[in-house]
Amino acid sequence: MGLISCLIPNITSAQCWQQKGTDLAGNDELENIGTSTCMSSDGMTVASGAPQYNNLAGRVVVHAWNGNAWIQKGTDLIGLTTFERFGTSVDISSDGNTLAIGARNNSDSATTSGAVRMYEWNDSVWQQKGSTIHGNLSGQGLGQFIDISDDGRVIAIGAPFRSTGAGTWETIGLVRTYHWNDTIDDWEQLGSDLTGIQEGDWFGNSVSLNGNGTVLAVGAYFSSVFGTYAGYARVFAFNNDDWQLHQTFEGADEESLGQDVDLTPDGHSLIIASGANNDDYLLAGKARIYHYDGIDYWNSRGEISGETSNCFLGQSVAINAAGDIIVVGGRSSANSPQWSDKGYMAAYSWLGGDQWQKIGEDIEGSVDNDLFGESVAISDDGNTIAGGAKQFDGNVSNVGLVRVYESCVASIKEKANHSFLFSPNPSSGIVETDLGEFYHSVTVTVKNSLGQIISKRTVSTQQLSVILPKNPGTYFIEVTTENGTSVQKVVKL
Repeated sequence: MGLISCLIPNITSAQCWQQKGTDLAGNDELENIGTSTCMSSDGMTVASGAPQYNNLAGRVVVHAWNGNAWIQKGTDLIGLTTFERFGTSVDISSDGNTLAIGARNNSDSATTSGAVRMYEWNDSVWQQKGSTIHGNLSGQGLGQFIDISDDGRVIAIGAPFRSTGAGTWETIGLVRTYHWNDTIDDWEQLGSDLTGIQEGDWFGNSVSLNGNGTVLAVGAYFSSVFGTYAGYARVFAFNNDDWQLHQTFEGADEESLGQDVDLTPDGHSLIIASGANNDDYLLAGKARIYHYDGIDYWNSRGEISGETSNCFLGQSVAINAAGDIIVVGGRSSANSPQWSDKGYMAAYSWLGGDQWQKIGEDIEGSVDNDLFGESVAISDDGNTIAGGAKQFDGNVSNVGLVRVYESCVASIKEKANHSFLFSPNPSSGIVETDLGEFYHSVTVTVKNSLGQIISKRTVSTQQLSVILPKNPGTYFIEVTTENGTSVQKVVKL
C-alpha cells in the first residue's frame, strides 16, 4: 500500500498563528470577560471568567470546538450573590469536563473571605461537584488564584491577602489544597496550609499543580524577603501526607518574581514570571524557565525578556506539556506605544540549552487599553494558545473577550494513510512504522515545531525506524516516496 500523493507547504514558512474561530466576547458593559482564561489539554474546550458581570456577581462561560466554530458548552455559570466576583479565577481539567471557579469576594463564611466551587459536566449541564470550599477569615480572598490536577480531583487555591488572622490585613498569604474523597463524597483538605515567609508577601498570588497533583508551585511576587519587592516562587512536593518544600527561587530588587507560575504535567518544567523586571529595559518584564533533573536540582533553561520599556512581559505565562513551547502575556509590545496597554501575547519555542526563539509575531490587542494577554492558556502540544482582553470594548465598554489561535504548523493536514503511523507516540527515543511495501527511495526528514530541519536521510526499506532528537518536544516526520509525501506529528518525551 503506497502513501497518498499530495503536495504540502514547506513547514519552514509556517511560523505563524492564525485565529481559530471568532472572538469569544462578553455582552454586558464592564463584565470583563477574559479576566481569567483556561483550556483543556487538547485545546478544544475554553473557559473564561467575567468577575464583574451583573453587579460583580460574576459569570463563567465555556466553549467547545465542533470542528468549524466555537459553540457554548452548557449555560452560563453565574455567581450566587452580588459582589462575590465569581470567575475571578478559573481552571479546567485535561478532558474539559471538570471546572473550578474562584469567587474571591464571597462573604458566606466571613466578609470577603472568598470561595471556590467545582463543577462537573454530565453530558448536558454543568453540575456542582461537592460542597463549596470557603475561606475562613474576613478579607482572606480565597479563590483569587486556583489550579487543578489533570483529572480535576486535586485543587490548589491561593489566598494572598490574609492567612492566619494575626493582623487585619497581614497579607502573608496562604495556599490550601483539597482532593476529592470518594468515601465522604466531598472535598477534603490535602496536607497543611502553606503560608508565606513574612507580612506583605502575597504568597499564593499564583499557583500551579502538576498533572497528578503531587507537585505545587506558588508565587509571592510582592515579597521583600530577598530584596525590595523582589518576590519569590516556591516548589513543594507532597510526601508523607504533607507538602514538603523542595525549592525556592529568589527574585532581585523590584522585579516581582512569581507574578505568575506554570508547571508541566510531569512537574519537571516550570516557568516563573517577573513582570516588573528591569534587567534589559525599565519594567520590561521577564519569564524564567527551569527544568528539574529528576534528582535534586532545577537547571535554568533560559529566560525571555520584554523587548522594550514598560512591556511588563510576564503578567501571565503558560507552558506546554513537553516544556518546549511557552506563551507569555504583557501590556505593551515593541510594536505599540509605551503605556498603550493594548496588551499582547507571544509564543516561544525551545531550541536547546538556554535558547528560545519566538514563534511568529506578537499577537496584540485591537486597541489601546484592551489589556490583551493579561490571561493566557496553551494546549498540551503547544499548537493552540488563547489570550484574554478583559477591557475590550464591544457595543459597550469593557465587555472583554477571549481569542484562540492555532499554529500554522498545526493547520497542515496530515496526509498519511491511516495504516501508516509511527509508534509509539509519544516516544522516549525511537519510533517505527511499516510502509506497507518496499520502497527503493524513502526520504525521511525530521523537523522541529518551528519547521527547522533537524535531520534528513534517504533509505531503501519497508520497515522504517526514526531516532528522535535528544531534546523533548514536538516534532514532524516527513516521509517522501515516489507515491507522495506524508507528514506525522510525534512527541518526544
